[in-house]
Amino acid sequence: MGKGNRNRNDRYEDIYSMSGSGAAVKPAKRSAAKKDRSTTLMVAIIAVLLLAAVAIFIFSDSGVMERNTVYVSSDNFEVTGTMLPYYENLAYMNTFNQYFYLYLNYYYAGDATQAYNAVAQMMSQYTLNDFFDSAIESSKELVAMAEEATAKGVKLEAEDIEAIEAELKELSAGSLGTGVKKKDVRAALELRALAAKYAETVSEEIEAGATDEAIREYVDANKADYYSAELLKFAMALKAEDYGDDTVAYIEAQKLVDRYAEKLAAATTADEFKRLVIEYEVEKALNTLIENNRGTLAAPSEELVETAKAALIENLFVAVVGNESFNSGVTEDATYAELFETVAAKLYATCTSSIANLPTTQGYTEAADDEMIAWASNADTKVGDTKVIEAADDKEYSKTAYMMASDMKLDESATKDVAHILIKAEKDKATAEEKAAAKEKADKLLADFLAGEATLEKFEELAKDNNEDSSCVYEGVTQGQMVETFDAWTFDESRKTGDTGVVETEFGYHIMYFIGEGKPAYHVNAIDSYINDEYAKVVEELTKKHVTVNEKAVAKNTNETTAA
Repeated sequence: MGKGNRNRNDRYEDIYSMSGSGAAVKPAKRSAAKKDRSTTLMVAIIAVLLLAAVAIFIFSDSGVMERNTVYVSSDNFEVTGTMLPYYENLAYMNTFNQYFYLYLNYYYAGDATQAYNAVAQMMSQYTLNDFFDSAIESSKELVAMAEEATAKGVKLEAEDIEAIEAELKELSAGSLGTGVKKKDVRAALELRALAAKYAETVSEEIEAGATDEAIREYVDANKADYYSAELLKFAMALKAEDYGDDTVAYIEAQKLVDRYAEKLAAATTADEFKRLVIEYEVEKALNTLIENNRGTLAAPSEELVETAKAALIENLFVAVVGNESFNSGVTEDATYAELFETVAAKLYATCTSSIANLPTTQGYTEAADDEMIAWASNADTKVGDTKVIEAADDKEYSKTAYMMASDMKLDESATKDVAHILIKAEKDKATAEEKAAAKEKADKLLADFLAGEATLEKFEELAKDNNEDSSCVYEGVTQGQMVETFDAWTFDESRKTGDTGVVETEFGYHIMYFIGEGKPAYHVNAIDSYINDEYAKVVEELTKKHVTVNEKAVAKNTNETTAA
């Protein structure tokens, strides 16, 4: 089975999408934009990027990169001052494109203008030294891999040279800096091509060795990235601006937070934790609610308030946690009965929301407090244990209480491997005639496919000329990842290897081919990181073995750039 498009970016790809996915992916938060819009825009802005690069990379005192200055070298290769600008330009463009696709796909839903403007502003945080440093680091890797490639007898073939010549035609050596010649750019391209060729071999060898056992060992050695836990989480946060000049009230509110943080930290069961949350909500709001709703009534006595509060907390706990009907009657005093019923109704809504929001799944790949992660991932932390994280500054005072509701565990949910060919007919854009034509084409392509060998290899071949999505094969698809009808077809319990069909989604018509069961979700999440980490180890070893860096020249260039 050929690799096809497996949602993995080539390590040395110049222009690539951060999404790594196409039109089958469910368009929710952080969903991927369609490939054609991104690609079209890249063609439009490539000239702008190159012009920006021209402005950046002419920065020596004389305006000329010294051809005799070698920054990085090995026995057979070197990166000179007139080769380095190509790698700096590459670093600039890749950085721009990463941000561009991130904004385009995740934040601005395909709005190229907003994405471009946002990235242009983002790029202003980088200095000339940033791209110089990046070029030096990539040069070390390229020289190390190229040197090892030579030692292993790996050479550039005719098609590699053709690709280099084609790229040379698109580049202007002079645009990379005064003194940069075509031969310098060719040398940079040849070094990069040879390194990439050997890097691909290394990556394939690493992937071939990525057994289930190896991945599980890797995951267990990096638990903070792959394990998750169910917790109860309750945040008590105060904003200074809400209290204005009333310093006394702000201090009293902080004392209340401190008191309940201690109580929550001492809780031993989930029900005790929940009762304390209800008590806090009542304590925090009761007096204010009474004052705001009593109208012309005199303020109730402290004794009456305390008696009603105790009954209110019990009724709220029984109703909200015990899922029983709520009794809003908390006093027999006829004068204040209606007032307390009004207050009880408001607190019932507040407590219902607070208790419903307590459960949370903490995955380590998500942004989270490092202190909490260290606690949750500690082998000594058990179900029922608690932790309070505090944060305070001039603007806010907060304490967040956590209780472990489950042991740390891996996501072992099933995944599927599936292939598709998209014939576009977007729901909100295509006419009825265009949709009908797309459906007819999809049906015919599927019929032609089924009339032949009907293997995955043949399906991928068919996709090369007909697929309008960025990928044909999707490996390790989790349930809910794809758009609804695509997802339903893929996860149909009756689905078996070799099944085909045509599915309509908001993007058009998908010719489907079911490959089979995928690896567990944790394996899918870990495989690329495993390969990258193992690759990095190889690069580090080969760099130590082969590479020499002219630290004096690097320091001199850095100092000159900073001064400029």
